[in-house]
Amino acid sequence: MARDMHLSKEMGSEKDQLGAGPAQVGATDSSRLDWLSLSYFAAGRTLQREQISFFLEIHKLLSGTYEMVAGGGRRFFEESWYHDDGIALKWTEPNGEGVNKGLLSIDIRGDALAALPALVRKSLYLDLIELEGFKQCTRLDMQRTIVNPVATARDIYAMVLNKEVWVKGFASYGQASRVDADGIPVNGCTIDWGSRKGTTQASTYDKQAELKGEGPPAARHELRHRKQPARDRFLSLCAGLELEGDTRETSYEDLFTKSNLNQTMTYLDTSRLKDVPRKEWPVNWARDSKPADFWSQVVDGEVEEFTTKWRYETTLERLIRNRAHQYGRGRTKFLALRIFRDGESLSDCIQDDLDLDFVRMRDEDMDEVLEQIPDDRKEDCAQWMRDCRRIAAGNIENDHNV
Repeated sequence: MARDMHLSKEMGSEKDQLGAGPAQVGATDSSRLDWLSLSYFAAGRTLQREQISFFLEIHKLLSGTYEMVAGGGRRFFEESWYHDDGIALKWTEPNGEGVNKGLLSIDIRGDALAALPALVRKSLYLDLIELEGFKQCTRLDMQRTIVNPVATARDIYAMVLNKEVWVKGFASYGQASRVDADGIPVNGCTIDWGSRKGTTQASTYDKQAELKGEGPPAARHELRHRKQPARDRFLSLCAGLELEGDTRETSYEDLFTKSNLNQTMTYLDTSRLKDVPRKEWPVNWARDSKPADFWSQVVDGEVEEFTTKWRYETTLERLIRNRAHQYGRGRTKFLALRIFRDGESLSDCIQDDLDLDFVRMRDEDMDEVLEQIPDDRKEDCAQWMRDCRRIAAGNIENDHNV
């Protein structure tokens, strides 16, 4: 198993550090991942048990016990377990019932990652990608926390409110805390960028308020990736850690975190535009804006640039939404007539609809899809698409001959 190659080397030397000494009150300066969701596939029970055992050992390292309690997510998995240490597991056995047969879903949350020393985290990340059956990373959060910051979350919120700073790529922001008559948050402060349904979100918030006022002031800048950005960025992280090699020091996770923050949520100085309505800003306003003064404390030194394949997926999602917007009402009326007037089943109606789509699929369309699929699933995906197109053509031909 992969854990024999990486994590086991660090667990012995670092294990005594976990839970040792008095806990520090309040937040600490940090730059690291803050949430990982990953999925693994197993065709047989033996492999799935080995996968689960690996994560139970991580849980044991953090909590001192193998015990967990029942969790949510049973709509999609037969088993669901979690622990307050930040580890959650959901799975369906390969011979189980329902959806997601043979799939194991793992959440490793911020509490767990914060408790692990940097070298142990590095070993863990490398093992996660090498563990047999690895499919993909589905969520990847990272955070930069600054104690006694130059600008607190409340300071930054005031600047955003006055349009003195803005983050490129976002049309609006949200602030969920209660505010006073001047629009200033009264109990902590959180500035949210991006939609909950989007693939990327960013937040700046008052970490001290989250800890109920314990410790000195602290500002946290957090970035959350899902879907394709999460898949691509996690692979980039592991590639960078591999290049770092075996060493008693590791800095790539810090560089990776700051690079992502810099690329996606840099606060830009827009004070020159604060009296101009946001919708009237010049098209190239971001190009002509420099990072806000406080941002140099968040991201310092050299950074990297990352690319993703997410635009292809986003384009397809937009196409489906547009189709529903244009034809959704007509399709639902047509379905209702066929089901309640003609006595047809919903599944037959859906299959007829899919036949009309699949019969139009070209070889180049399949090639585009296969570029997005993990290597170990390409052959299955290609066969599935070919079968669907062949069946669709046969169904349509039979309907015409009736």
